[in-house]
Amino acid sequence: MLSSECVWGGPPLTLKRNIELYYSGDDAFRVFFCSILGITTPSWHDLLNELRNLKANATTTAGQVEAVYAYMFKFSFGNMR
Repeated sequence: MLSSECVWGGPPLTLKRNIELYYSGDDAFRVFFCSILGITTPSWHDLLNELRNLKANATTTAGQVEAVYAYMFKFSFGNMR
């Protein structure tokens, strides 16, 4: 698996693997993956591609779509003060 196929955190995605789910218990892993390998949180581009993929998939659930939109809302408005 390539680092470009991974993200750290965010909603459940079908197009990229959220490796935080596997390594969140140890901060050394976060430093390794994020700082050294350059794995980031899902970008807007990642999220839009995910929504396009979910729209095209007949088995997509409302919960999957809601999770992406909730993350986008948190990402855009959650940091405003």
